[in-house]
Amino acid sequence: LLRMLENAKERGYWVAGAAGEGADRHTDLDWTRPTILVVGSEGRGLSVTVRKACDVLVGITMPGPAESLNASVAAGVLLFEAVRQRLEVQAEMAADAAAAAASPPPDAGA
Repeated sequence: LLRMLENAKERGYWVAGAAGEGADRHTDLDWTRPTILVVGSEGRGLSVTVRKACDVLVGITMPGPAESLNASVAAGVLLFEAVRQRLEVQAEMAADAAAAAASPPPDAGA
């Protein structure tokens, strides 16, 4: 796993590790860039060596008394945020393209 993460980082991927005490909130991370999400095992989380290989440790902000989520739920929440951000960017690009297509060329009035 460590070798794969290092190879991916050399190819431009960002490695985000899911950690309950993550320094960055899951909604603050830029999930639109090429990202590898690493989720640790139930109970023990990420190993020390995998944590060190991560570019960022990300936590999920939760209101209420819950202290943590199980690994599959945490992965689902984080992947949902990644998809949400990427769809938002796609929608913005489509709107920009539609606006550009609807406006007349710069020299049309000359």
